[in-house]
Amino acid sequence: MSELADLIFCKAVSEIAYAKAAPKAANGLRVTIDFALVDKARAHLVRISFGSLVTYADNQAGVRGAGLNEAVARTRALFLDKRYTYVAELDIQNCFGSVAVEELGHKFGIPKWVLDGFMTTKRKEEEGKIVPRNNYTRKEWNRIIEIMGYGLPQGSPASPLFAYSFIRGALEEFVRRFGKRVAVVNYCDNFLVLAPGRESMLHAIEFLRSVLKRHSAERFVLNPRSDVRRIADGINFLGYRFRRRRGQPVVDLPSERTTAYRRALRMRLAEIERPTGRLICDHETKLRDLSGWLRGILSSFNHASEAQFQAMWQARVIRRYRDSPAVIELLRWIGRMAPSDGGRRQALFEPPSPWDTRRFERWLRVPAWQRAIKSGQLSHEVATSAASFVLSKPWEKILPPRDLATRCKILPLAR
Repeated sequence: MSELADLIFCKAVSEIAYAKAAPKAANGLRVTIDFALVDKARAHLVRISFGSLVTYADNQAGVRGAGLNEAVARTRALFLDKRYTYVAELDIQNCFGSVAVEELGHKFGIPKWVLDGFMTTKRKEEEGKIVPRNNYTRKEWNRIIEIMGYGLPQGSPASPLFAYSFIRGALEEFVRRFGKRVAVVNYCDNFLVLAPGRESMLHAIEFLRSVLKRHSAERFVLNPRSDVRRIADGINFLGYRFRRRRGQPVVDLPSERTTAYRRALRMRLAEIERPTGRLICDHETKLRDLSGWLRGILSSFNHASEAQFQAMWQARVIRRYRDSPAVIELLRWIGRMAPSDGGRRQALFEPPSPWDTRRFERWLRVPAWQRAIKSGQLSHEVATSAASFVLSKPWEKILPPRDLATRCKILPLAR
């Protein structure tokens, strides 16, 4: 604590904060503040001092003591209940920026100088200690400053603790009103509502919207992220796709998430194969970065077991680097997570065959003449002369430009 106090009150440390904005799906901007170390220490001190006063509802996740695993487990259990046939996803528009700071200070007894200096960016704006992270026009920067002037900033360790505390009263009132007739899952500022019918679903959404406004000093606005649909049709929530099939809950990954994974994996593998002319240790550094990235991605797929296995199967091309220490450690880690089925484990860990190597190179879109040179089937001189011959287009000098019939006959022979 003494070291933390010395850091907070030290005059030599930098207090500059960097602001950056990213476009949101709902035609807005998400402004994130990259605070200095001293500001993060001050926010952590606020969490220690006032965090014990903050309480949450039993069905809240994404807060202290409950995370993504609890939210996914609760959603899976509700999809197993056949009473619910309709589902809808909602979220709070600009949750952190919609927090009433004065109401927050009155609710938890936080002094105004703590709110202005430690929990919001008001004092930093007055002292000119907020600078842009990227190059913005004057109009864009004024818009960013306007957004920062509301509520709690994104990027502060203390903001989630207090922002999500306003949701507790609304959730408890919702449960008292509907009981188990309508269920709700809350993760941070996202809500998943399940109901037995369409009319009851619409009524529950309107009630949740009204109680959220009342418990947040008319600041929280609940927006739909999906339409009201049947559970059998499936819905995306928390990065997964939930649906009910044959009475059982099925958790999968959205197609855009798997497509992004395959594209990123291909780019990273192509970067490893691309010659750089540097030392050999640079190749091992790339493999170590790839290993850490794969661990993070595959861990995030842990709730969708079938999709996780498919991701492991697509990443099996790393077996060609099995001499690397980073890849050896990664394969051991995958072995602990892989399914126990013998056929699947053999598909993941058997040595790569020549067909796998050719398929891997085609998957990376390596040209055929480069594969032939690499395998020794074609010399570099012959490939270079053939490529220069094709690029020179000698048929352009022989054929008239409009003789398309003859051109189509001779052009394949010239190639």
